This record gives sequence, structure tokens and C-alpha cells, in this order.
Amino acid sequence: YARAESSIIVWGMGVSQHTHGTDNARCLIALALITGQIGRPGTGLHPLRGQNNVQGASDAGLVPMFFPDYKSVEDSEIRAQYEKAWGVKLNPKKGKTVVEIMDAVHADEIKGMYVEGENPAMSDPDLNHARQALAHLEHLVVQDLFLTETAVYADVVLPASGWPEKDGTVTNTNRQVQMGRQALPLPGEARPDWWITQEIGRRIGMKRNYAHPRDIFAEMSQLMPSLNNIPLERIERESSVTYPAE
Repeated sequence: YARAESSIIVWGMGVSQHTHGTDNARCLIALALITGQIGRPGTGLHPLRGQNNVQGASDAGLVPMFFPDYKSVEDSEIRAQYEKAWGVKLNPKKGKTVVEIMDAVHADEIKGMYVEGENPAMSDPDLNHARQALAHLEHLVVQDLFLTETAVYADVVLPASGWPEKDGTVTNTNRQVQMGRQALPLPGEARPDWWITQEIGRRIGMKRNYAHPRDIFAEMSQLMPSLNNIPLERIERESSVTYPAE
């Protein structure tokens, strides 16, 4: 690895979803740095994401310390921009990571949880710790395709939709925004994830009225500079566009 003209490290979730996941990743980074296998063609580190839109979800703000496009929740000027766009007051404190959430459940700081498209009873680094936390919750809602290991602990299971059952975009690790088109009808009482989330939001007082994923993408485009020059019409026409785009 060190003596090759160019070497690259590619790793999957087994490295990070581990009790020493952070240390594992740091060791791989250090290895690339000390051998000089970074910053040149054919070198570097490439962590593979676990599902087909983990990158897109992260870009859109599904990280506890960031707003969309990795803008800090602790920056008052940035926070003001999102408060104006969404018409709500936003918490200035960083949220908890998945591991920290489980610790908070055990400490009785968190009483209820809403899990969407995630299976911590199987993906958490310490499964016994995670499953004990899920069982300890006063109320658990799981939104998923199947009765997953996590859904077994749920008080309510909401029927979500699969990849070929809905329209929308996904973004993969190399920043490629891709178009997904519905190819199958929704089975039974299943609904698109965005529709379920919006309906719950309406019931707790949030005023949102998205009629189609294109409405959501339009809002994302206004708040995420990474999507500049990538209108949904272009993605529909070209099937995929890599950001930053011209």
C-alpha cells in the first residue's frame, strides 16, 4: 500500500458501525497521511455509505450539528436565515449523534423516539445497549418498509414506501444527484415518507403543503448552494447531475 505509485482505501459500514468506529476511521486517515497516499490521482479514502441516499440526507441537514449544506446550527446569522425561511424559532444547540441518543435514553433524558428508515437495533455499534434503550423508551414510532428489528420495539409502525414506489432524487457519495421515478404502485396503506412526515407535522401545528417531491426540491434549491444550477427539470432531462454544477 505505502510503496505503490497510487493506493486508495475503500471501506464499508463495518469499519464505522463498530464500538471503536471513530478510532478505526482515524487510523485509516492517518495511514493515508503518513504514506502520502492522498491528494494525488488514484489515492485517498473512500467510505462507502450504507444506503442509496445517505449522502443526500446528510446534505439536506440530517446531521445533528448542521443545517442543510453543513451550515452550523450554532451560528446565529446562519440560523436566522433558516428561521426566516421556515417561519419558526430554531434550537441553537447541537443535536445528539445516534450513539449519544441511546446514552440519553438510558439516562432518562429522552422518553420518546421517531425512527425513520433506520434500524439501530441492527446498525448500532453496541447492539445490546441499543436494544435495551429501545425497550426502555416510553413511546417509539418506526417508519419503515418492513417490521425491522427496531420496529419490533415500536408502539406505532408507519408504512413507508420503497425506492421504486415513489418519485424523488437521491445523492450518492460522489455528489451525483440522481432522479428516481415511480415504477410500482404503493402497496396497501403505504405512503411516501415525505407525505407521512408532512401529515404528522400538520397535526402538531406545522404549516406545510407539499403536493409533490418537486415542491420539496424547490425549497431545498433555495436553501442549498450545492444545488445551484441543478433545477429538477435538468435532473429529469439528464437523469443525473453532479454538483457543483455549471
